[in-house]
Amino acid sequence: MGPMMHQPRHPHRRGAAMLLVLVAVSVGLMLTATWLDGRRESVPVARRIAAATIARHAAASGLDLAMSTLDAEPDWRAAITNGRFDQPFPLDAAMVRCEVRDADDEESIDDQTIRVLLRCTATVDGLEASSERTLEFEPAEPVIDLGFGETAIIAERSIKVLDQSAILPWTGPGLHDVGPILIGTLGGDPVDVHFGPEAIAPGTEILVFDTDSGSEQLPGQRLIREELPPITAPEVPTGPPIPRRADQAIESTLCQSQGRTRSRMVSSFDRRFVIREDRVVRSLEDLELTDPETRIVIERGTLVLDAERDLHLRDTHIQIEPEGSLILRAGRRIRIQSTSIEGTTADGREIDDGGMLSIESASIADRVLITSDEDMVFELAGDSLLIGTILAPDSTVRITGNAVLHGRIVASRVELRDHAIVYARPDDGRIIGLTAPEGPHRTPDGDLMESVCDPDRADPEVMSVIAEEIGVAVCATGNIVAPSTAAAELHEDENADAIRENRKGRRGRGWGHHRDDDRHRNRDQGRGRR
Repeated sequence: MGPMMHQPRHPHRRGAAMLLVLVAVSVGLMLTATWLDGRRESVPVARRIAAATIARHAAASGLDLAMSTLDAEPDWRAAITNGRFDQPFPLDAAMVRCEVRDADDEESIDDQTIRVLLRCTATVDGLEASSERTLEFEPAEPVIDLGFGETAIIAERSIKVLDQSAILPWTGPGLHDVGPILIGTLGGDPVDVHFGPEAIAPGTEILVFDTDSGSEQLPGQRLIREELPPITAPEVPTGPPIPRRADQAIESTLCQSQGRTRSRMVSSFDRRFVIREDRVVRSLEDLELTDPETRIVIERGTLVLDAERDLHLRDTHIQIEPEGSLILRAGRRIRIQSTSIEGTTADGREIDDGGMLSIESASIADRVLITSDEDMVFELAGDSLLIGTILAPDSTVRITGNAVLHGRIVASRVELRDHAIVYARPDDGRIIGLTAPEGPHRTPDGDLMESVCDPDRADPEVMSVIAEEIGVAVCATGNIVAPSTAAAELHEDENADAIRENRKGRRGRGWGHHRDDDRHRNRDQGRGRR
């Protein structure tokens, strides 16, 4: 038999090798294409990152430059008003623009501004970076408050914050840590201030009389060098009493002729009284306004509701316009139930964007005074809303239910219960009060001057004497008295040093609003990214 022919047992290797080469080439081409595509994308990304970095550094440098400019200006308010920061300027490879606003309300700078929000924005290749900082300055016109205006609650004997009641800062939307809320007694004994387990009082400092000058101030305390001087209730404008037990007499007094205008009810169904000049409603017994249809609008002048015994307001609405003011006084009891006493600011606003009463409404609190020179009981209850100052040094103040007070209290005893809330302006440095350890109100040895301890210091005539003595404007219960030019110039240097020490002391003790954090934001304007 001839030899047998055998087929090779392995596949043809040449075709397999060619296939592997083709696969390798394809993978290589894919990797190359991916790399080239990534490079095409990465270059713009790298450029944007570089631009954002440059913009960020330029914004921070511009912020430092703007801060130095403000510090170097003898009158920084005038410099801002005259357009110092209106025009953008180049810095490195960026264009920088600066914006200066009032940190409290985001409005323009004015004489009342003490905290400035300085924001610098740098732009590089369409990318923006912002850096901002809040700076604190001295007031344009320093004022010494003789009536404890820097405090939320001052009592002679005791303060009780019970149940779920609260003491909260009265600030603008988005503002935090603007300063402590001060409460305490004239004697500075912390035992006289009691908080219930569910009470809310963030950022509150309690006044503590420091008998040892070397004591360390603990968190939640404000050391005072001496017991605080008492203050007497201010005098209230008076007038002829209305006939006894005559409700029509109240309407008659509110509606009596006011020169060319007349305060009157619009209709019998809408009991709306418009006050356009000073008016006193005085009763030798009780005085009541309890009709739910009653609405009083004080456009101009001062309305005084004065009862020798009880003053009762229920289901009543009182509106105070920018040129109006209100005084409530009673000899035995003032009871306000489910009543609103509020007002509008000069620009017509009642609330801010956050739904809160705007901080400009603080001026309304100075134009609404609840007072008594006797051992009276003041009760704010129900769903009442009150903007005002309670200055009744010998009285007991109780706020209960869902009542809300925007203002401050000076009384003998103070008690908050249920869900009551007191919104108080923090001690933000806008004014210098008697609790401040430094300032023009103190002697070189650090003691309170004798004149500012006068119990009658809220009287305008006494205020004038004090202003002349210390050379600085003084205020109390909504009144302000400025010194003569000669007195101001005589004490100018020493007062400037005292105010500087006051500001320095606030910073050293951590008082006031001292945010030092920069917030940066990068935006790709071309793509609308944040």
